[in-house]
Amino acid sequence: MEAINKYIEHVISINHLRFQFFGEPRSSIDLETGVVILDVPLPSLANLPNVKEKKFLKTKHQIKTIYLSERELNKLYDDVIY
Repeated sequence: MEAINKYIEHVISINHLRFQFFGEPRSSIDLETGVVILDVPLPSLANLPNVKEKKFLKTKHQIKTIYLSERELNKLYDDVIY
């Protein structure tokens, strides 16, 4: 059992380097079924970037920021958490 926990912690630590979790991932094992349960904190909608693009307007010498619509932001959030 100890070896399984160490292996799970190792796998999580490898993935923790590749992905920025919003908290510390935790794991447990259901001894009856042998199922590994991973509790990985997910980002909130507020943690996602909402800028779609930036444009430079030559005539005004300004940068215009274009934001994602609520629909686009919700789709992005769904893609991130699933």
